[in-house]
Amino acid sequence: MHTNSFEVIILKRQPIFEVDALFTAVSKERGKVFFKAVGVNKSKSKLSGKLQVPSRLQVRLTGKELPIVTEVEEMDVFPHIRLDHTLMPFTHFALEIVLRTSMEQDPNDDLYSLLYNFLARLNDREDPLLLTEQFLSHVNKSLGVHSTSGALQELVSNLEAFLDRNIKSKGFV
Repeated sequence: MHTNSFEVIILKRQPIFEVDALFTAVSKERGKVFFKAVGVNKSKSKLSGKLQVPSRLQVRLTGKELPIVTEVEEMDVFPHIRLDHTLMPFTHFALEIVLRTSMEQDPNDDLYSLLYNFLARLNDREDPLLLTEQFLSHVNKSLGVHSTSGALQELVSNLEAFLDRNIKSKGFV
């Protein structure tokens, strides 16, 4: 049986039927990864409280096609982000950017580190607009997307043009 263990940041959680969920995460080692958590939505599940968006975790996955998570160790759960709902739009924006710009099986330590740094600083209650502007500026530079003013609106517009799709969670811009 194929087993891997690595560090991830949870980007997205999708329920599957009543008790299972599909997760999309980003890792240093693998880029974007997908995995399933069996029974995670059951009230007695050991995993339910740990597999939350956003969370930085050490996960053990078993299987090849759609791996199943078997163990989870919390590394950082970003408690202030979870408690302060005014920070969630900024969080979802950064998660969506990473979701759209990361590739499966394409390690990207810089993007992972950039996201973790953004979440950690947001959790430490730094200015969310300034952090988001800095985050997006770094993402754009890493993709070769240039901006003249560096203003948040221009950064978003340039990235959307590069990706050829709209960023859904940009409502606060």
